Amino acid sequence: MQENSLTVVKVGGGAGIDPSGVCTDVAAWATRGRPVVLVHGASHRANILTKARGLEPRFLTSPSGH
Repeated sequence: MQENSLTVVKVGGGAGIDPSGVCTDVAAWATRGRPVVLVHGASHRANILTKARGLEPRFLTSPSGH
């Protein structure tokens, strides 16, 4: 992944999710000048838009499953 490429981070809102880790990462990227979009919810629509642009969504899940 290129350092200056746009990164879209989708965070779920399920019970038991602690967003502090992702917020720390997003803040660090933004501080370094990396373009970041943080989205809460809308995963189905985001997948449709991603595929419409010829890309495949990539999903990262923490070891806890959240």
